Amino acid sequence: MRIMRILFLFLLLLTGCATLSYFPSIDRVYTPTSHVEVLFREPQKDYIIIGKIISEGDIWSHKTLLEKIKKKAMQVGADAILVTEAGHFQGEFGTCQKVEALALKWK
Repeated sequence: MRIMRILFLFLLLLTGCATLSYFPSIDRVYTPTSHVEVLFREPQKDYIIIGKIISEGDIWSHKTLLEKIKKKAMQVGADAILVTEAGHFQGEFGTCQKVEALALKWK
């Protein structure tokens, strides 16, 4: 029984605060894309925001979290993502990394 508790705590610490969340901002569904442009400032092209994607994790780097966001953005049909936040916060089990981005569709 003691081994099970230790294993449970280890797995809990390992997974920590790893999440990927998508919040659609429109009801329309788009065809998945095979490439997503990564932007750090507002684009000059006309676009619509199709959703917001947030990726958090305690053992992941910002680069890894950004890759997870890109993958989700392609699944929802985005042409680009606009990174709006990249930082860290204090999670339940320690410091967690966080990246937020808007999923964009060109008009």
